[in-house]
Amino acid sequence: MITLRTPKLRTICAATVAALVLFAASYTPAHSQSQPPCAKAAKLRASLTQTYAEVPVAAGVGDTGVLVEVFASREGSFTIVVTHPTGISCLLATGRDFMTMLDRLKLANADPA
Repeated sequence: MITLRTPKLRTICAATVAALVLFAASYTPAHSQSQPPCAKAAKLRASLTQTYAEVPVAAGVGDTGVLVEVFASREGSFTIVVTHPTGISCLLATGRDFMTMLDRLKLANADPA
């Protein structure tokens, strides 16, 4: 059983799980016909920060070696980005009303005793 002792670690884990679920749910053969917007990782990160005031709030490395990141702003906008080992980042999803669901993670990891 994984124990998440710090709030920061719980936030990162919750957001990473959410990003991976969104990635899996949004990837269908229909999407593979049109490529998502991609750019060099540094350029994309700078654009998200400058244009939307979004900063990385969670990250994780997928089984295929891609880096999955969730960027979010204080206003609630968010962007999910996948960075390939080649250094190219692609947008997977954007939206608003970003929130964490740490309470659910706490309940899932609660000791029943």
